[in-house]
Amino acid sequence: MDTLFYDYENSLIGESKDIGMYNFFGSAAGGANQQRAVACIRYALEEVLGWDVEESIQKFDDYMIKAMKLTRVVDFINYPDEVPDRDPRYILSLLYPDRVKMNFLSMVTDLYQKVIEHTEQFPREYFSGTNGFYRYCICLQYLLSNYHPVSSVEELYPFILSPEGTRFLTEYRLKIPADMLNIDILQCLYEITKDEPNAKLFYHFYRFNAEKKQKSLNV
Repeated sequence: MDTLFYDYENSLIGESKDIGMYNFFGSAAGGANQQRAVACIRYALEEVLGWDVEESIQKFDDYMIKAMKLTRVVDFINYPDEVPDRDPRYILSLLYPDRVKMNFLSMVTDLYQKVIEHTEQFPREYFSGTNGFYRYCICLQYLLSNYHPVSSVEELYPFILSPEGTRFLTEYRLKIPADMLNIDILQCLYEITKDEPNAKLFYHFYRFNAEKKQKSLNV
């Protein structure tokens, strides 16, 4: 038996204070530590509790993390910005990826829907950097698809760049982060429509108009 599992069982029955941090490689989450943590959680569910995959998916929750003394173990998992630390569903997606699917797209849209419903907020610096730009594009595409569908690229650009579009982005909480982080809305529109006919043509047309307008303001 792996020392990790032996020490886990001892901590579970109160023979030791905790699982023993020497079973991990330092205190950092992710990497080899995450692999060890996932292995220990799997051992707890399948060997100690005797649950199969379906039972684990149905019953593993915040309560079971505490009841099975896995709180310190799950902290070795590196959680994406889209999910809270110790999130049972994300842990299950690592254990059983064929049954519990959580990809980048679904995690971003799930979080954004909660932001729209005012039950969550975007994490700090959520839209910063390259990943942040793609998160913004995913949110914008999700917003348009579900709350203001458009029939064509030709209709999309003038709507988003209009006062009505500004109010729309403000209402659905995408205007302020775009302004604060200088997100290029035209680049976002191109990113989400680049597979459509004439997408590049419309992008360059509105880019030219935007630059022309900016130059006139600077005169």
